[in-house]
Amino acid sequence: MAQIALALVLLAGAGLLGLSLERAMAVSPGFRPDQVLTAQVSLPWSQYPTWSARLAFNERLLRKLSRQPGVSAAEWSTMCL
Repeated sequence: MAQIALALVLLAGAGLLGLSLERAMAVSPGFRPDQVLTAQVSLPWSQYPTWSARLAFNERLLRKLSRQPGVSAAEWSTMCL
């Protein structure tokens, strides 16, 4: 009997999760994702050993990207996993 109750609870939870996902996918993200480009850049530690050297590289890259034809905005961020 406990297994049936647990199965029903899990089934109900999966159904609610599916509905929540459907609603989240229907919300506009506030930008046009079809015109967004992302990239991952890994800098060699031997050439950019300090945080300030990596920051300077990112700022130079951002300036160059911002000047490209058709680019209306450019930005970078760091993400530590």
